[in-house]
Amino acid sequence: MPKEAREIIVRALKQYQQSLCSSMDAMIVHGGENIDLDPLKYEHFDTIGLIGIFNEEDAELEVRIDSDARMSFASRHNVDFPLWDGVPY
Repeated sequence: MPKEAREIIVRALKQYQQSLCSSMDAMIVHGGENIDLDPLKYEHFDTIGLIGIFNEEDAELEVRIDSDARMSFASRHNVDFPLWDGVPY
């Protein structure tokens, strides 16, 4: 996966991370003592790890998709499967 695509994913994950933090803060402010924040805390922790993976310059990340899924990708998602320069088909 090229650096540019990874950077997009990192930006999206950071936005999601901010949303998780805002949600946790809002829950605490509005009577959070009876609210289970653990699921959001785990997602926040996992998001930190994913950001690290996609920021890791020495990692080679691959997206694998079988031929049937690839053939139906455009019709299911209304966009062509991404092809990146220098990345084998």
